[in-house]
Amino acid sequence: MSNEIMVTKVTLSTGKVILLKEPTVDDMEVAGQLAGKIAGDNQAQLGMALQKELLKRILVQINEKKLGLADKEGINSLFSLREYSQTMKVVKELTGMDEAEGKPQMEVVTFGVK
Repeated sequence: MSNEIMVTKVTLSTGKVILLKEPTVDDMEVAGQLAGKIAGDNQAQLGMALQKELLKRILVQINEKKLGLADKEGINSLFSLREYSQTMKVVKELTGMDEAEGKPQMEVVTFGVK
């Protein structure tokens, strides 16, 4: 059995290369739970914590170094502010939170069992 997964390779403007796995609903849910514990009732902090916790869940590798949980907990030491901002733009695109992918097409249709 193979342990291979599909990842997105991102080369930041600083030359740092990161690999991000495809985010799942579970990743978002766990990140939300952790962010809620961190931020409490502070909505601004909640949004920032959610992004950071989601990144910790999907970040696989930086510059050919596979990251463990302890590495990811020290995420502030892994990125400069510029690198973090660029990475978060990619995360938003991967999760569909960025309008770069456009809006989904919606229509009203009849559905039912005859």
